[in-house]
Amino acid sequence: MRIFTLFIILSLIAGYSSAQNPVFDWEKDTLSLGNTLQKMTINGDHATIAGFNNTFLTSNDGGETWNTINLVKPSYDLMDISIKNSVGYIITAREKLYDAAQDVYTNGVIFKTTDNAQTWVTLEPIFDTLNDPALNPMADLCFGMDFQAVETVNDTTAYCAARWYEYIPGGKESHSAVFKTIDGGYSWQNISGDLGGSSVSCIAFNGENGFIGGSNILLKTTVSADTVVDIFSEFPGSGSVYIYDIENVSETEVFITTTADSVFVTTDLGNSYYAFKGIVGASDIYKVNDSTIVVTNSKDFYVSTNYGLSWGKHTFPQVQWEIGGVANDSLILLAESAIYKGAVQDLLNGDLNFVTQNLGDDKLYKTVFEGDTLTIVGKEQNFYRSTDGGVTWDSKQLPEVPALEEVYQNIDFYGLSGVGDEAYACINRHKLMDYSSSSGKEDVYWSGGLFYTNDNWQTYNSVDIAKLGDANETDPSANPYHDSCNGVNTSVVHYIGDETVLLWVLWNDYSKGNMVEHSRVFKSIDAGKNWIPITDDLGYKNVQDIQSRGDSVYIAGEEVLLFSEDAGQKSLDPAPVFTDLYPNLDSNEDDEMFINAIELGNANEFFVVTTRDSCFMTSDNGATFKTIGNLKGAFDFYKFDNNSYIIMGVSGSIFTNDGGANWLDCDPGEMIYEIGGVYNNRLYALARSYAISNKTNNFDLKTAIPQLYTKAELKVAYDSYAVKLTSSEYDIEACSVYSINGTLVKKSMPNNRIFKLNNNEFTPGVYIVHSVVKGKPYVNKVILR
Repeated sequence: MRIFTLFIILSLIAGYSSAQNPVFDWEKDTLSLGNTLQKMTINGDHATIAGFNNTFLTSNDGGETWNTINLVKPSYDLMDISIKNSVGYIITAREKLYDAAQDVYTNGVIFKTTDNAQTWVTLEPIFDTLNDPALNPMADLCFGMDFQAVETVNDTTAYCAARWYEYIPGGKESHSAVFKTIDGGYSWQNISGDLGGSSVSCIAFNGENGFIGGSNILLKTTVSADTVVDIFSEFPGSGSVYIYDIENVSETEVFITTTADSVFVTTDLGNSYYAFKGIVGASDIYKVNDSTIVVTNSKDFYVSTNYGLSWGKHTFPQVQWEIGGVANDSLILLAESAIYKGAVQDLLNGDLNFVTQNLGDDKLYKTVFEGDTLTIVGKEQNFYRSTDGGVTWDSKQLPEVPALEEVYQNIDFYGLSGVGDEAYACINRHKLMDYSSSSGKEDVYWSGGLFYTNDNWQTYNSVDIAKLGDANETDPSANPYHDSCNGVNTSVVHYIGDETVLLWVLWNDYSKGNMVEHSRVFKSIDAGKNWIPITDDLGYKNVQDIQSRGDSVYIAGEEVLLFSEDAGQKSLDPAPVFTDLYPNLDSNEDDEMFINAIELGNANEFFVVTTRDSCFMTSDNGATFKTIGNLKGAFDFYKFDNNSYIIMGVSGSIFTNDGGANWLDCDPGEMIYEIGGVYNNRLYALARSYAISNKTNNFDLKTAIPQLYTKAELKVAYDSYAVKLTSSEYDIEACSVYSINGTLVKKSMPNNRIFKLNNNEFTPGVYIVHSVVKGKPYVNKVILR
């Protein structure tokens, strides 16, 4: 009786809709002008759209507003600052954009001020005129320039140290050098030669003389010279020495701190050294007066009032990174998100009391004093300025970095897939070195990348895909990061759930001289920590879509249509077996069909969308196909219910609500690249620049439900916040929610045995829920409060 009643309800719903006609009142929302929108995921109130030119947008209010998220935006660490007579520079470290076998970096940045840190401009400097990757960080095949130290001498002359990488097949080589500018920072000349990637931590000048220190590095130079003198061999440190800082007190008195040895002083420009007794390792040193010296080492703070003959000690709760200097008769120390102040007179009296002043949320690295103006820089762009000697501080902002716009233009999101709050997004490879066609050289690429969230992109992280080829380390046809390979392209991702993710990868192989393309689908069951290839080598053929239904997986693309009944299992052993369905679609295999998308339907039903040929459907899991619709070439297909389909893409868009007997032109006036799905009672489609949507009740959906299974395999339970659907044995493959008048409200592909309909996603009322479990449809009437 209950089944009969439900049929009556659904029949009434269909009858209620039958008098209406579909209305194609498309609305355009400009989301990323000039950029193709590629993919969309929907999770209750949350939706995400990704596309070209670093387009990545989220909405949590039904599409009323869209928020831009920059997954690859670097948060530069401000490593050093130096100002003399109002002119100076801030330098930043390089920043990793995402993880791969060859991690992808943006270069560090130099900012310049001419008004004592009130305003700043971003420099785009020229380094060394030679195109030599060992000497010039901007030479061909160089990347990841990492500024480490800067020192201003006068209005036009300054020094900086940088390290960088040179791309070599299968890896990278490290270089580093010291550079000098005499034109105010616009061009820089290498004065040290290649330091082999060794870190340079400090540059200090007083008058004409300058010293440069780092990892087994101690160099000397003068303002009038364009070279350096290596004096490290005369330095008394034991074994491997890391010089952390140099304090050039006068033209002859120089303090040198080492991380594991003592603090040394030279009064003859590095010809001889004296080690302070009682100090083993230090990060900074400061001379308060002729007899008083202070030293920091991690959390320990040392004071000597007799020029290092004896020391008093104070331990702080935080690591001290820098001794800033004296302002308002107080010594200022920089620590983890705070500064410590101690009265100089108290230090002289042996009273080591300090007060704390919090600044920012992260490390404070360096400071510069110019009269009463103090400037502090640190990690995560911590940047503060005081004009009253450190009594009060203002947070400052550095200008945007124009060079990053070029980086963002190369970030194209091609793949996006989610289950619940979890999702993955992948980006295409982009060129590190674009050679001219006449050069005879092959272009060199950055690897593509992969990102993950478990909270609808409120937070996210880069997934390190460096292990993609570890299972076949010596095989360039199965290891995208083999030494002979380049151009790893990650264009399609499909998340099954429970840490199981599929990723299609294409790459270039030069192992036999000429370039050969390989591509495979890789699988991880531990959220991307480890991967194995699960398909044969597909060569140059592009994969455009991967879908799953329970344990079954479908892969489609350029003359590619594969099916496996077990590739979706959370297991890597045994390897899944794929059946090639493409010959069943293209019987003579001569049409070169480019399949752009697959839409899974009921049981053994699925739909295939080709870009140049027709759209096709199968009801026997790919054994046979028939043409559906009258559109030649499309990009995507969407099934509302058993009667209502829409096909959109290359040459227009068509819709039917009578099972395909009649098709109506519903072209929104734009080429559609993806049908995103139903979000907030609207069907979304993605175009260039626009998200285009139409209300679902405009489509006049004549919902018809096939045979109903009401056994206990699918249980419905209510709790305080949601209606919970639970399948006893198999995953819930699909779930569609209809309002009582037949409007499609929500459509999901849970691929999980439990699926929740949260009350806060729906207007309170009665709804019809149509679910599919192992190909069987189930219908339940539920109340959402």
